[in-house]
Amino acid sequence: MGLFQLSSNVGKVIFGLCLVIILWFLGVNMNLSSSSDKAAASKVVPVQRGDISAVNAEIQNNISMSNVKKINNTSDMLSLEMGAKFSLLTEFNGESNVIILEVFDVAQNPKFTQIQGKGPNDSVAVIILTPTLTNILLKTSYNIFEYTGGDFKGILSQVAVL
Repeated sequence: MGLFQLSSNVGKVIFGLCLVIILWFLGVNMNLSSSSDKAAASKVVPVQRGDISAVNAEIQNNISMSNVKKINNTSDMLSLEMGAKFSLLTEFNGESNVIILEVFDVAQNPKFTQIQGKGPNDSVAVIILTPTLTNILLKTSYNIFEYTGGDFKGILSQVAVL
């Protein structure tokens, strides 16, 4: 009886260790896949120097293949909803980049709409839209970009280097 009980307890321990290893393995693989999905969805895409219209066409082609909405004007921004992925085009020293963000807050008011997005490396965007004014502030890990005006054309200019 003592030998049977010992082997039963040893079997239980081995079974428990196997179960823990399997659960750990599954958890690690799930975390890696969700991290890679987030990294792919929210990355900075560098673009070669050149004519801005050619850059816009190249960027549009890259973005249209994914579920990321390219922001070109105010109506594009107003169509954003919670969880939507969107891109903003930045320009600095003749170099253009695409910053991909995800909407985490939308506040609508009779006088304005505020949209907040976050991306990789602590990138954050705050977009405030009124009937006559568009204000976009984008902070990345290396620069701050801004647009303020009434006719947004899809490009943010640098205002400060971080």
